[in-house]
Amino acid sequence: MVIQVDLKFKICRGSSVRRILVREANAYSATHIIVGSSQGLHITRPCISVARYCAKKLPKDCWVFAVDNGKIVFKREGSAATRSDLKGFSTNFPCSVL
Repeated sequence: MVIQVDLKFKICRGSSVRRILVREANAYSATHIIVGSSQGLHITRPCISVARYCAKKLPKDCWVFAVDNGKIVFKREGSAATRSDLKGFSTNFPCSVL
């Protein structure tokens, strides 16, 4: 099974990372958001805090994940409409893919 991912890179200015993530996710009509911290920074709480904020502010059909050291520490599943998009997709993926 081949999964194609379209990655976009954009430098955004703003005072809050959480607000910028929500704004950009809405602008691109994102269906999945994955947040995490770099390997050098083992700070789990801010990662979960950002994911919870995104889950609260984004539409219910958007999946939100927080990943720490390859493990999913927070997950908000999208509505049934997008569940079919993940058919065959395992949520136990290694962090190195991100």
